[in-house]
Amino acid sequence: GTFNFISIFRPEEAIARVTAVLQLVSHQKKIPFKPLMRLRAEISSKEKKHVFTALNEILIDRGSRVQAVSLDIDIKGQRLANVTGSGVIISTPTGSTAFSLSAGGSILHPKLPAILITPLCPTQLSLKPVVIPASYTLTISGTTSRINPLVSVDGQCSIELSSDAQLFISKSDYDLPIIIDSGSSLPNWISKVQSLFPGRSFPQVSPRL
Repeated sequence: GTFNFISIFRPEEAIARVTAVLQLVSHQKKIPFKPLMRLRAEISSKEKKHVFTALNEILIDRGSRVQAVSLDIDIKGQRLANVTGSGVIISTPTGSTAFSLSAGGSILHPKLPAILITPLCPTQLSLKPVVIPASYTLTISGTTSRINPLVSVDGQCSIELSSDAQLFISKSDYDLPIIIDSGSSLPNWISKVQSLFPGRSFPQVSPRL
């Protein structure tokens, strides 16, 4: 992304970093990396099935139309919520600092095995972002919606969710490995979070005895 939240290397370091990795490979040494969780999205209807993988988020929204969409969100056969409004964002911990953050979603640490659900301009003012375990599978449908919602995966594609179709979202079996420094990535993550709030610092809380 343009903010480079998960990036720990500057663009001018690219050649040197690639050279260092190739040297590790030539000497058969271990390359330091961390896996980033991804989402699997499956749109299933009577006629066809589409399967996608997302690193950041899966957006289900109304697109450029002015009418609101109505989305039923189920987990394990139980209704979690009905979101009526502009749509909903389903994001990974990596994607929690992307579109979801702009929509009021929470920030998740990259190592947290979780899925974030962020409503977009819901008419139900009590609806707030929800974090669920990554082991859960979400089922989303628009059977009660006046218009067919659009499904976008990392902003790269847009497919209409017909009234007879269901969208299944779950943790992908295939994480995305990215190369890191051999040290801990926690200080880098904390500094990036702090950069989201310029001019402010997190309060120091004294432990209670």
